[in-house]
Amino acid sequence: MVHYEPGSAALTLFPLVAVKKKSVTFTCSVDDPGYPDTNRFRWLRGGRGPLQDIVTKDWTVEPVGLDSRTNYSCYAFNEGGKGEMATVNLEVHAPPFFIKNLPPYTGILHTTANASLTCRIECVPRCEISWLKDGEPIPKNDTRYFVKEKYMESSPATGDFESMLSVL
Repeated sequence: MVHYEPGSAALTLFPLVAVKKKSVTFTCSVDDPGYPDTNRFRWLRGGRGPLQDIVTKDWTVEPVGLDSRTNYSCYAFNEGGKGEMATVNLEVHAPPFFIKNLPPYTGILHTTANASLTCRIECVPRCEISWLKDGEPIPKNDTRYFVKEKYMESSPATGDFESMLSVL
């Protein structure tokens, strides 16, 4: 009996685009399990590893966060050696979420010429912010209002994804 390593790995994930605070499941498979047949796999995250505590063909990452945006790799192994590695890069989206919400109450003196309101919304892919007054959208051509927006990079210190800062 001659032992030989498993074949090349294939790596799939579900869902294809992960969502912040949800889960993603990676599945590693091989067409040729080698000899003896293998059901053991090694996993790497961000090019580092292998992770010692995961040897199954499926790996679920939960919850997905900012630090989950990296590459993931797997390979099968047996007594004959290790097979060729497969790698995927995980894309993570973040649904719109207020990082800085509007204050519940805002007031200014009636003699004040200008006032501003600010909000910051995390969203990947980039979102569009609309301002409303009394429940009605403020028209873009209304000269009484000016909106300034700034795209903000992600913040590893707070775990916030990219966001839009909007000032009315």
